[in-house]
Amino acid sequence: PRYLVSGRAICMTGGHGWANLSKEADGPDAVRKLAREEIKLGADVIKLMATGGAGTLSELPTQVQLSVEEMRAAVDVAHAAGRPVAVHALAAQGVVNAIEAGADSVEHGVFLDERGIELLVKRDVALCPTLSVYPRIVERGAAGGEAQFVINRSVDLRAPHLDSIRRAVAAGVRIVFGTDATTLYNPVGDIGTELALMAEAGMKPIDIILSATRIAAEVCGVAQETGTLEPGKCADMCVVEGDPTHDIQALTRTA
Repeated sequence: PRYLVSGRAICMTGGHGWANLSKEADGPDAVRKLAREEIKLGADVIKLMATGGAGTLSELPTQVQLSVEEMRAAVDVAHAAGRPVAVHALAAQGVVNAIEAGADSVEHGVFLDERGIELLVKRDVALCPTLSVYPRIVERGAAGGEAQFVINRSVDLRAPHLDSIRRAVAAGVRIVFGTDATTLYNPVGDIGTELALMAEAGMKPIDIILSATRIAAEVCGVAQETGTLEPGKCADMCVVEGDPTHDIQALTRTA
């Protein structure tokens, strides 16, 4: 496999993932320094935490965390170095803040409001829904060792998440495929649940396929190298049983 890596995400003090995923910073100067450090260490993309989530005890999924000014400092650093910026954002205002800061993609978008959807379309910012993450936490989390508070929060996030993505799809937001892997209960390559939920959110099979190929390559900044089957590009191909342009679950049935 080929990876584009973010290293550690950047969060506020006590923000999303502070204990295991992120480095903490407060204020534009501190965030700017951490973004530079991650690029120095080899990051291909900078990840920012604009809101709370389900996985950190001292936060709420509806909580706005990094400010526009803090995120813009990291965006400026990343874009100057030719790196995209992906922003974790569940809360509606956090999504708006991420877009205003110049994010290239918004991750999750659980509580999208009309302003957020409007800005996603107007600025052509990609949305990576990861619709399967909360159902999988609820269904598989206990067996995979997930904390009970994470499971409890995830129960309440499933319905608003699907509703938000339905509205985003209907509005024409650019969608990029993602599953929020890599926990024990959400391994890389286990895509069936995500495919089904994207279809439930109103996406056509061909649009789901494009979200995982051409659009993903565009968002990651590697569209000149991969993402479409064209002469001179690097491509991975798999043979499946069935026609995924009519039955998206054919992608889970390799021949």
